[in-house]
Amino acid sequence: MGEGGRYGPRLLDYAKRWSVLKKSIRHHGVTLIELVTGIAIIGILLAIGLPSFTVWMGNSKTRTVAESILNGLQIARAQAVQRNAPVEFVIEGAGWTVQLASDNSVVIQSRSANEDRTDGITVLDGGAAPDVLIFDAFGRASPVVSLTIDNPDLPAADRRTLNVTVSASGSARVCDPSPKLKADDPRRC
Repeated sequence: MGEGGRYGPRLLDYAKRWSVLKKSIRHHGVTLIELVTGIAIIGILLAIGLPSFTVWMGNSKTRTVAESILNGLQIARAQAVQRNAPVEFVIEGAGWTVQLASDNSVVIQSRSANEDRTDGITVLDGGAAPDVLIFDAFGRASPVVSLTIDNPDLPAADRRTLNVTVSASGSARVCDPSPKLKADDPRRC
């Protein structure tokens, strides 16, 4: 085969060619420039995503309190019908207590406002903090309320306010008063 060979001239013989390839294969680890570039990219992504994550967490707290109050209202209504006696639903900040109306010392179930780290959430009924909602033996509610659950720690543009409405028949639901929702959306109040 000589100098040229079938594929052109050979620059390295067989032994030298493998020693050059082995040297390039032995490269292990990451250079300092690659490491700094990776850390910079991660930092930029965190800086972009952190504000959205904070808003999402704040709105999740609002949803948690709204669903907790809804669950408490359903428990109070079911207990009133089951016991055939009036049952009170008492709101204490973002927490609640279900108790017998005739004997306040008989607590059926309660939830502390600090249970799910829901600090900063406000629960209002027409601007005033509600106290007690009573379910009679037929499961009807008195008075009829619409509770507004809000997180004032978030900016007004990012805040998601939810309402828990209780009708005279005692049925309760969580709804969203946002004007961004379509009129036929079932989540809308």
